[in-house]
Amino acid sequence: MTITPRLRVNEEEPSPIVRDFGLYTESLCNNRTPLTPKNQYLAKKHLYQINQLMKTFVTDDNPNLDQPSYPLLNLFYHLALSGQLFRKVQSKGGRFELQPTERYRSYQSLTPAEKYFSLLETLWIDVDWNELNPVRYHDEPEMNIGNVFRFVSQQKLGRVIAVSVKEDRLLKNLMDQLGYYIFCLSFYGFWEATRDEEAIDTLFSKYDFRAATLTPSRFGVTVAGILATTRNLPYWNIPSRRRYGETRVIPGSPLPSQNRYRQFQEMIKEFSRGKRYRIKGKKDRISKEEEPVYKEEPFILPFAVFFAPGELETFLPREQVGVGGNFTFKVSLNKVWRRVKLSAQHTLEDLHLIIQEAFEFNNDHLYCFFMDGKRWSRKAYYSPDGDGGPYANSITLGELDLEPGRQILYLFDYGEEWCFRVILEDIAQGDPGLLEPAITEQRGEAPPQYPLGDDWEDE
Repeated sequence: MTITPRLRVNEEEPSPIVRDFGLYTESLCNNRTPLTPKNQYLAKKHLYQINQLMKTFVTDDNPNLDQPSYPLLNLFYHLALSGQLFRKVQSKGGRFELQPTERYRSYQSLTPAEKYFSLLETLWIDVDWNELNPVRYHDEPEMNIGNVFRFVSQQKLGRVIAVSVKEDRLLKNLMDQLGYYIFCLSFYGFWEATRDEEAIDTLFSKYDFRAATLTPSRFGVTVAGILATTRNLPYWNIPSRRRYGETRVIPGSPLPSQNRYRQFQEMIKEFSRGKRYRIKGKKDRISKEEEPVYKEEPFILPFAVFFAPGELETFLPREQVGVGGNFTFKVSLNKVWRRVKLSAQHTLEDLHLIIQEAFEFNNDHLYCFFMDGKRWSRKAYYSPDGDGGPYANSITLGELDLEPGRQILYLFDYGEEWCFRVILEDIAQGDPGLLEPAITEQRGEAPPQYPLGDDWEDE
């Protein structure tokens, strides 16, 4: 008879993450903390003060460190926003600050175990891991993180694993590639990771991390198999799946054919059978026949067996209706700007069309919305007539989880690269939705899309 091991989760076990996150959010609730204008991070003085409260803290006693220099606080920032426990609100002075939501109050009523797994669920499903990592913006941790958990699930308790080329070259390469994430996951108590001090001079960035040893915990060894299989990150992380063309993602559902992780796994299978495998390109779109029939299940379901009755039963519901009302955007092209208003039911393609009208462009080229404001990032929605999605006409503004202050880069014409800065200024949720997008204010004369003298325009 196999006995299922019992696990303990409280404010200190398997790590102090529940305690520390509680102090972090309490500080946000009790103190007005304006965000920085550029990245909308917490200001240095507030980070320094909060860091002193943490049990897991940055030991460098320097009040001039930025948010990425505090890996734990940077993680908490993304958990608070991605988990919709806090939202950005614009103050009277124009700066944005974080304010708690009703969902945060629901979080407060959970047991310690339920709080822990709520934070793990948010990381696994809602956080964009590329945004979490200040070192490499275009890495793909979802491709290999399951291999780490598969490795940990096979380890003996108390074993200190040396991460070195001499001991295991493949493990060393894997751990170096995922260094920052290995460090962040140690905050959840899966393992203890010590820093390779000799590698500091070879790092890509001051934010990078290289592990010298990895010591899995009892908790980590117990749950690692689940995180490597039935909760494998590529199937559950919404931002990752959206980068590969999906729009309305059901966490845990089968992956569509153009998902890179699925292609990679199929390629391995075909190679093992001695067959050739064709890499699917951007034109291999999702067909309606491919959309899986899948019933979403709670993320915590396979973990509940490790806990006594009543410890891990309640979870924050994921059934969230899209935001209603009207969205006001300020669209700028250098010093020229237009203010436009659309309803929550309008799509990004509608936003594209009203920008074209506002700046008197001809709507004769492809375009793209980079939702993080970074040109050619993977967090993007593309022209419906382009080669690859997700597509701008496939999702409404109300479904995008936007908050006031969000800066979007709208790029029109891939040759000329007209770059418009789009800032969401306000969401009027109580207002009746506009039937048609509207231009409400403007300043400056829009530049001509095709300046006089372009030879091809004269033909």
